[in-house]
Parts: sequence; structure tokens; C-alpha cells
Amino acid sequence: MTEIDTDLDNYLANHQKQMTEALKTANDNIHKKASERQEIMNKGTDDKPIEIGSNILLKKHVQGRNKMQDNWHPTPYRVVHRFKDKVYGIQLADGSGPVKNVTRREICDTGRLDMTQNINSDITEDSNSSFGGWNVTYIDPNLLPIQLEHQESGED
Repeated sequence: MTEIDTDLDNYLANHQKQMTEALKTANDNIHKKASERQEIMNKGTDDKPIEIGSNILLKKHVQGRNKMQDNWHPTPYRVVHRFKDKVYGIQLADGSGPVKNVTRREICDTGRLDMTQNINSDITEDSNSSFGGWNVTYIDPNLLPIQLEHQESGED
């Protein structure tokens, strides 16, 4: 073996070692930056489940440019049942119309429970699977915490 062959072998071994270290460093940086981006994206998320009987709004799907438009339809719906995997059955707030199944991303909780619903309504929640094991959940409006504001008139 000549001196040139030895120098070439040393160079190739050294180069391979440097490239392996560079690849490891690049992979570590990629994973670190990806976790930082994921943390930033998840900072403002609120993935709380929506209660059965809650009034909600349905997402608009407008084609074309819609920067200045509302993201939600003004027609109120209410949640009538909940499947696992974040799928909800919704119906118009007045109880008319068919029940639609939508995902959690398609609805916005207004934070208000429907106080006008009938106590014997068919509001259900699925506990085991998406088709069987239905449990009936009755919501008694009298048991819900309601704050009534009363102002006395100051007229004499």
C-alpha cells in the first residue's frame, strides 16, 4: 500500500465520520424545531368536549375569497348525541330537521345550554361504540345553575 492510498483511506474515513455527525445534528435540529412549531400551534387550542344540549354554530364552507366573512353560519343548532372520536349529532335548535353527524372541527360551542328542550327528548350519548350501547341522558333544566339578574327600579 502506498502513501497516497493511506491518505485517501484516512480522508474517506474522516469524511464519512463527519457526514454521519452532520446528519445526526441535522436530524436533532429538525426534530427540535418541529416540536417547537407543534408547541406554538397547540398553545391556543381548546379541545374540550361539547356538552349534550349545548347550542352550537356550524362552520361555513365558502368557495373563493372569504377573508372578511364570518366563519360560522348564524343558524343555531344543538348537540343531541355524541359519539366517541369527536363526532357529534346535531339538530336545529328548535328541534326540527334531521340529525346531522359532524366532527368537532365543524362546530363552535356558544357556551349556552338549550333551556327550552323537552325533558323526555331523545338526547343520547354513545358510551361504547358509534352504533350500539346508547345511553339516554336526561337534562333537567331545573337542576342547571341559572343566574337571574334582577334590578329594582329607582323611580319614586
